[in-house]
Amino acid sequence: MYSTTPTILALSALLCSFSQAGELAPAEENTSACDFLKSIGEVYKNDENPYIQELTFFGRFQWQYGYTEGEAMDGEDFDEQYTEIRRLRAGVEVDFLKHFELKTRLNLEQGGPDNHRLGVDDFDTATLSYKVDDLWGFEDVEVSYGRQKFTLGAESHESSRKIKTVERSNIGNYFYSGKRPTGLLVSAERFGAEFNAGIYSTEDDSDFIGGWNDGEAYYVGIGYGGWQADFLYNEVDVTDGEATEDDIFEFRWASSLAYQFEHGRWEILFNALYGELLDGEEVYGAVIMPSYFLIEDKLEAVMRYQYAGSDGNNLRLTKRYAQEAADTRKGDENHTIYAGLNYYFCGHRSKILTGVEYETLDRDNGQDADAVTFWTAIRMYF
Repeated sequence: MYSTTPTILALSALLCSFSQAGELAPAEENTSACDFLKSIGEVYKNDENPYIQELTFFGRFQWQYGYTEGEAMDGEDFDEQYTEIRRLRAGVEVDFLKHFELKTRLNLEQGGPDNHRLGVDDFDTATLSYKVDDLWGFEDVEVSYGRQKFTLGAESHESSRKIKTVERSNIGNYFYSGKRPTGLLVSAERFGAEFNAGIYSTEDDSDFIGGWNDGEAYYVGIGYGGWQADFLYNEVDVTDGEATEDDIFEFRWASSLAYQFEHGRWEILFNALYGELLDGEEVYGAVIMPSYFLIEDKLEAVMRYQYAGSDGNNLRLTKRYAQEAADTRKGDENHTIYAGLNYYFCGHRSKILTGVEYETLDRDNGQDADAVTFWTAIRMYF
């Protein structure tokens, strides 16, 4: 255990220095201050070397504070606050033999809300990829195998480094939930569209590369213009209504259709999600998220409305932090509305996010819960 105060003060000072550079320093000094985060991890790069072309280290630090209050389904009021190192990751990427890439990333925070403990927790990702510019008429072809980030839903396609809200939406996390399955993924571009197809192990008991003893799931994704469609089919073994234990996906099948567009300082995201759980009940929802730069590239306002529904009581309050503070009783309908302000010191590489969200959770027997959660977060990566 340790105190996070010195770390937070140091990071705050660094963020302030970027802010002052942007307001007071000449343009070339401001550029060099931000370029430091871009280049600090670049150890070696030589495209002419036939053996090793590039060696890069990278990492991210995300700290946040949350305060939540509301009424749980049992009628009890709750009122809690939390601090958390949300993500602390470090990794390395090696490009070699012209077409291969080895990339690994470690999670270095073992605690959780109000439990700050540093140390290697597990591998976030670990992949070996083969890349070629042109193959059979397809461009930017990449074949990767290993422990990978699974994407289904618009918010999961955006890295946690670049999401505009402190936490992804409740329904977005329900379908995605930070899954890291072992699998083979193929991606390529043609006709102006990006195609992705993969096969994943459903095993959920590994901190590194998983095995293939439990079953397989199949994924297809297509992106074109501002559209993104995802579909997952889980070849799950169900006996007497009970699925194989430790299935990582928790869905028989799941789908998402999203559209995102920009116009001037506006950016708007629409996302609909629908799926069937292992017990046969269905879960569905939608997200609408507009954002607008009040000060171009610096100060951004973000709004988000989310609806989630279920055949049965399969939904909870938002995990961080209303679910932590309230009881764990589930419901069948969840509404949330989020409003936030983000300040970018060096784009997404150095920023502060603030947000407040109001949500309700209803149960089919008439019980309900509600919560208001306030967040503030520091996000940095290199």
